[in-house]
Amino acid sequence: FELGKTEFISAFGIADENRGTLEACSNSGELVYINESDADTLHAHAAAAGIVGHNLTGTVKNCTNTGKVAYAGIVYTNGSSYMGGTIEGCRNEGTVIGSYVGGIVKEMSSHTDNTNSKITNCVNAGKIEASYAAGGIAAEINGPCEISGCTNLGEVSGSDVGGIVGYILNVGSYDKSI
Repeated sequence: FELGKTEFISAFGIADENRGTLEACSNSGELVYINESDADTLHAHAAAAGIVGHNLTGTVKNCTNTGKVAYAGIVYTNGSSYMGGTIEGCRNEGTVIGSYVGGIVKEMSSHTDNTNSKITNCVNAGKIEASYAAGGIAAEINGPCEISGCTNLGEVSGSDVGGIVGYILNVGSYDKSI
């Protein structure tokens, strides 16, 4: 499957949105651009991930991606400004490309009322290539998110780069922040 230039396009290996439990799912297909040079242009118009697009109040557990994908190996967005999602025991072995790129998740967001987004015991072993923020586990987090027991084994490249998280926004002094 290839992403092209349109108004907005989404491509996810298993599901667009999750509010329940996705367990033991896997993706080995490619979800990439027609031309990788389009990554920066498509950033605001495309979304892709190996397993699920938007993990809102749900749990994504023991899932694996081995395909080459844009933006995120497992989940595009985990949580939102009003609810938290959970990713646990997942593994990415595929190459992930784009402007903001995470081996497990592109973006994590949480609300301040203890509905924190969480990632636990996940592993990225894939190559992460970004033109901006790149993280072995998450490209960016916004709010009081939790990341624990995670490991990055893959090469990570971009401008704001971290082995675990590439870019951190608005975490202030929350007790449960990473």
